[in-house]
Amino acid sequence: MRDEPGLPRLVYRDLDRLCRKYLEWVDPLQHDNAARFKTRLAVEKFSTPGGTGSEAQKKLERLMAAGDDFQRLIPYWNEWYLADRMSLPLFSNPFYLLDLPPAGQAAQAARLVFSACAFYLSLEGGEMDPDLLKGDALCMEQYRCMFGTARSPRSGKDVFVGIRGGGRFADPPRHIVVINRGVYFRIKVIDDSGRILAQEILEHKFREILRKNIFDLFPVGALTTLERDRWAKTRDLLLATEPENGKALDEIESSIFTLSLDESVPKNRDEAARVFLHGNPRARWFDKAIQIIVCSNGVGGINFEHSHIDGSPMSRLVRFLTGPIEDPASADFETTIQVLEFRLSDTIRKEINAACNEHKAIGQTNLIKSLDFEPFGKGMIKSLKFSPDAFIMVGLQLAQQRTWGYCRSIFESVMLRSFFRGRTEAMRPISRQSIDFVMAMDNKVVSVSRKREALLEAGREHVDRIRKCLYGEGVENHLQTLLLLWKREYPEADVPDIFLDRAWHDLTNNVFSTSTTDVEGLELGGYGQPVPEGFTFRFLKKENFLRFFISCKSDLKDELDEFSLQVVRSLEDIKCILE
Repeated sequence: MRDEPGLPRLVYRDLDRLCRKYLEWVDPLQHDNAARFKTRLAVEKFSTPGGTGSEAQKKLERLMAAGDDFQRLIPYWNEWYLADRMSLPLFSNPFYLLDLPPAGQAAQAARLVFSACAFYLSLEGGEMDPDLLKGDALCMEQYRCMFGTARSPRSGKDVFVGIRGGGRFADPPRHIVVINRGVYFRIKVIDDSGRILAQEILEHKFREILRKNIFDLFPVGALTTLERDRWAKTRDLLLATEPENGKALDEIESSIFTLSLDESVPKNRDEAARVFLHGNPRARWFDKAIQIIVCSNGVGGINFEHSHIDGSPMSRLVRFLTGPIEDPASADFETTIQVLEFRLSDTIRKEINAACNEHKAIGQTNLIKSLDFEPFGKGMIKSLKFSPDAFIMVGLQLAQQRTWGYCRSIFESVMLRSFFRGRTEAMRPISRQSIDFVMAMDNKVVSVSRKREALLEAGREHVDRIRKCLYGEGVENHLQTLLLLWKREYPEADVPDIFLDRAWHDLTNNVFSTSTTDVEGLELGGYGQPVPEGFTFRFLKKENFLRFFISCKSDLKDELDEFSLQVVRSLEDIKCILE
């Protein structure tokens, strides 16, 4: 991989500008002047010289001047994920459903494994050019964390291990681990000369595994579905039970990636999404940075661990996996299939059974729905001189208003890879301009021309917020960093009032979590909702249609159905206004 030279580091300096923008962002979520007055007082107290915000900002500036990596404090970045104690499936790991030509399970798996190994070797060999944004190089740090890495559970805070993850494994891996029916098979797929095992040989090896028909009633990978402290405690028991267990764990965690040969046969996108989002714990290792999953009918996808990887670098991997197969050096070299064995105590067996049952129960409480909006796609929206992203986000707000009678805070992820080791910023699409349009849209007294004017103003504000976030001028990451610094420096002191105010809760409570990804090679993508009362809304902007992935808890089914109808209606109505 060719490193990107001279990328700037992210800096957060202007506290006054930050506080002004914060008041702008929370204003449309507040419904009375008394609440606005209380928020303004808290912000003034925070930002005044000698105030808590000013003191935290001084500390942050000293850290930046000293070259300290303060970015580790930012939510939804590496350290934040590792400290989170929730389980990974549904609550953290995203999935991708790949757009692949039909093939049998072993043949599809061979194609994906061969392509993924070629991608891995191009990274290791320094052959990959940097990603670009408007001609400028982006940070490539996340690619170093994709292969041969894993999140490993520890009490209080996990660690990220691997050749690029800062731990344990000295040599670049040359093997993968295949998971089938709760059994873990180690296969060397790259020889010492850097040649990948030929695709037809890979297919033969995978058929051999499927023919073995071995089944393990106690798959250790099911433990990766547990809450992190609970898994960490069980992992310690696993290591204490038998030294060989540690060697088996190392083989899995140090593998290039895992391949799950799944027994499921999804018949549609919704069923496939459920398989790749959480699926069968007997055929998963959710701690691995990359899990490639292939179903019995050849449907293929990815589940990835989120602590060090975001969607934008994954898009490049998806394009590579689903594009024309590259032809790196391949070979038919001597390789054997090794079964990795674990010796388990009765306590660990009981925990594995509990993990399987709990994972199944949690999955049953989660609703998944994919929705194709077919009247038009991003091509038509662009022809109307409107940002497709802004179009969808304004439509989402109008659909919220029509479903619930008000708009609830929306999280939209914006990448920060223009900066060294940049990850994402939390953009909040609800603005005074978008609320003005939403309120005008169904008001029969308001003229169509005024509605169109309000819509254009909402679109411009959305694009401006995205632009500011892309270039490090967002609101939430800066404030979250100041909050975490305050807690670290003054653990016994009260939290500043600005963070106890209802406005902060309403802004940062991700009732609607949204994101999008480059669509090339992708059928669908998604993740579980971050809060119990929330919704995930992930969208793909195709040229001639739009595709949405929506998830929520099963007790919100009626709301999900109504909201889905209102999304379709709202997008069609916005188009009419623009025309």
